[in-house]
Amino acid sequence: MKLGQYEAAISSYDRALAVNPDDPQTLTNRGNALRYTGRYDEAIAAYDRVISLKPTYQPVYYDKAAIYALQGNIEQALENLREGVRLLATWRASGSVSNYAIASAQDPPFNSVRELPEFQALMQEAEASYQKIFGTPTGFYPDYPPAE
Repeated sequence: MKLGQYEAAISSYDRALAVNPDDPQTLTNRGNALRYTGRYDEAIAAYDRVISLKPTYQPVYYDKAAIYALQGNIEQALENLREGVRLLATWRASGSVSNYAIASAQDPPFNSVRELPEFQALMQEAEASYQKIFGTPTGFYPDYPPAE
């Protein structure tokens, strides 16, 4: 997805979904493009479809949480992050695991929740999961203790 060409990306994802309507990654990517255009309800619907098809598809919970955080729906944001962090133990794709680690340090949608103790606790849990899976810290949280 080229920078700023979200409408074109949505069209491309729609064409791909016409061929394979149940692909979780394509649905998630379409939801992300919708999010970047401010079409939050449509993005949430895409993410919910992913969850209905594959409830263990961990990355979608992070993306859904980002929208809720942007909307100021803190409880829904934390609830989705909680579920995503819970799934980290079974999800081995490093990009997905590091999404949670990056969220606290960099991702702007989480500015509204970053300082909340609940969010910090989730990020500590995500960091610990990352360390258990990959044997190394993410480097984003130097103050967090190493995983045991």
